Amino acid sequence: MRYVASVKSTYRVGRKLTDEEFDYVLSFCPGEYKKHNALVREGDMVKHEYFVLKGCLRAYMTEASTGKEFTYQFAAEGWWISERESL
Repeated sequence: MRYVASVKSTYRVGRKLTDEEFDYVLSFCPGEYKKHNALVREGDMVKHEYFVLKGCLRAYMTEASTGKEFTYQFAAEGWWISERESL
């Protein structure tokens, strides 16, 4: 579990978790995604939060009339990202 220390350090900064709560966080399933792979598509209900071990994630929306993309969130290594309104 190479990600344990990284996840633990981000949680310890903002708030204190009990060991039981942290074990729950560690039960999350790690995944690897290739560059330019969409984790969520338009219309999907977001059911997960993502922790970035390596690389960067971008959340964006596309304007229907122009097709222009608008980035509204980035997550670099060691950051969490999700669409909070869907959770």
